[in-house]
Amino acid sequence: MKINYDSGNFSGSFDSTDLKLLEYEIVDSDVINWFKNAFTSKVSKSFKKMQIEWTPKLINDSNVSAISASRGDYVNQVTSRSDYLNASGSAAL
Repeated sequence: MKINYDSGNFSGSFDSTDLKLLEYEIVDSDVINWFKNAFTSKVSKSFKKMQIEWTPKLINDSNVSAISASRGDYVNQVTSRSDYLNASGSAAL
């Protein structure tokens, strides 16, 4: 399997072995839906985890006057902080 990421877009392909393994458990027409559901679930869980970790930090930061209720604005508020590191330990892009 090869997955590429470029400026917010994902693309990729499966080799024939990977595809056969997926089709062993997933009906061919459901592969796309399976990936969409898996990705959506991971994004949702990541947001919940971010909220659990970062809301107390934002509340206790005297420089923060408001915490955004908007999902996108909240993520930007967290990832634009100088103390934010992503899973690989790198600052946000």
